[in-house]
Amino acid sequence: MENRRESIIREISYTGLATHRTRDTEELLAACQDVGCFYLSLCPDKEGRLFEMADKISSSADSFFGRPLSEKLGWEMDTWGSLRNGGYKAVGKHTGAAHGKRDGFENFLVPFDSLQAGVNSQAARAFPAEIEAIRSTLEQFESHCDTISTTILAALSAQLRSCSSALEASHRKDEPSTTTLAIMKYPITSELDPGNFGHMAHTDVGSLTLLFTSFPGLEVFASDEWMPVAPRKHCIVINVGDTLSFMSTLALKSCIHRVVPLPLQNAQPRFSLAFFKRPELDSLFKDDKGRAWRGIDWHLAKYSVFREENGVQQQTSLLTGRTGFLGHVTV
Repeated sequence: MENRRESIIREISYTGLATHRTRDTEELLAACQDVGCFYLSLCPDKEGRLFEMADKISSSADSFFGRPLSEKLGWEMDTWGSLRNGGYKAVGKHTGAAHGKRDGFENFLVPFDSLQAGVNSQAARAFPAEIEAIRSTLEQFESHCDTISTTILAALSAQLRSCSSALEASHRKDEPSTTTLAIMKYPITSELDPGNFGHMAHTDVGSLTLLFTSFPGLEVFASDEWMPVAPRKHCIVINVGDTLSFMSTLALKSCIHRVVPLPLQNAQPRFSLAFFKRPELDSLFKDDKGRAWRGIDWHLAKYSVFREENGVQQQTSLLTGRTGFLGHVTV
């Protein structure tokens, strides 16, 4: 039987959105207004290959993750470039999902622009051999994800009356942005791990997140409680991020979410891919306090808070949209 708390997470047909079916576009708007999170069902005959590509990408990246830490740090994300959207992040770089603990995952970020010749100067940066070996797959995968994102943005634009211009107009694929693919691995840890604990509660910095995973652990904060978002066959999970909420003049809800460790008896490595669709670097919008931002400036301000300790994070609303709320798991 379906968990009652999960029932508020709607499932929406991508085919319905792509063909402008009214029922699906209306459901999309409701999902983005109520929770800011929904399942997007993909047609196995049309988009099913995305799941195969996701598995191939995770498998190849796992070979990179198996390298000694000293080697992986040669691609450390803070030295990759000024945009903070490419390279390697080690386990424990950020705070975790429980007070005083560090995060429990490592990832490698593959910037969308780095796969598109001529869009961004960072395109010349070399990938590790294990990532370079699947460049063609990455190009296809990120291109498909970008198409899905644009379809969602266009469907929302058609439903909203609060936007002064089409949302997709600030998300053109041939203009520089911090859009990126995160290849994530949660090594074997559990809720009893003394040092590392999941992924901190936060809202996403960009516009849309497309999550591919077959592992549990994701939770969203809705109706003042945390609820699990279990993997669902033929579906990906979509989260609304900050900039999409701002560009809609807060008509759409930026989703607070976190990732929690598995119980000890289910402890195993977990993999996921997250495609972060973000606005163009020079896109303009106002936040929930009326302050004007460019896309790149919001991105860097938010990432600076990711780097801070709990005491500093608690003093600002940038992390979760709520000052003083870190959404920690009680352990």
